[in-house]
Order: sequence, then structure tokens, then C-alpha cells
Amino acid sequence: MLHVRGGENDVLPVIFRISRALGCRPVDCSNGELLADDAQASWNAFQSFRDRTIASDSLGEP
Repeated sequence: MLHVRGGENDVLPVIFRISRALGCRPVDCSNGELLADDAQASWNAFQSFRDRTIASDSLGEP
């Protein structure tokens, strides 16, 4: 399992490079599907979720 944190869009090439070196395929844990080379939309959706969660936590809201 590789837990990725960050806010930049250049994380996907790193994930694919690591998975190729390990001889495995990355899985998007949010939907259970294999990440495709065009997984940018999934990463952007995660970033939006994360930003909303952080914003609501800082406001003291659930």
C-alpha cells in the first residue's frame, strides 16, 4: 500500500514509476479500480474532497 499525500499534480507519474519498478499496478482506493495513465480526473476529485474536508474541519463543522 502506498499512501500518497500532497497537493501537486505531478504525483501520478511518480506513482506509475514506483508501481512499474515493483511490477504491480496502482489501485485507486476511492473506487477500487486500477489507475489508468489518464487518472488525473481521479486525483483532482480526491484533491477537491480533501480541500472540502480540511475547510470544514477548520470551521469546526462536520
